[in-house]
Amino acid sequence: QRQMCIRDWFMGAPPGCPHQGNMTPLMIAAGRSYQSCQAAGCVRRLLAAGADPNRADSDGWTALHFACLNNNEEAARALLAEPRTDRTLRHKGGKTAADVAAKRGHPGLAALAR
Repeated sequence: QRQMCIRDWFMGAPPGCPHQGNMTPLMIAAGRSYQSCQAAGCVRRLLAAGADPNRADSDGWTALHFACLNNNEEAARALLAEPRTDRTLRHKGGKTAADVAAKRGHPGLAALAR
């Protein structure tokens, strides 16, 4: 399902098109914990195409939250390089992306996201 969402975007769907759980292609790419440099490239392309880095899913998670959850430092760096990214946003549980990284045992990523 998630790979289909990214493929849909490459086939011409808008970069912010939500799929299951109100997740966008940007959230899905940022949350990829494997091949992080490829995911970061996809994140950069989606941002350049106009994807909103602050859009949240149905639980209030943004692309930065997903990058921090899965320790995808390259994607987090790409998101944080985008001036529109708000690192202070909190999900419905009240946690920022930095809080998520810290809780998951990723102190370097938590410091980056603060």
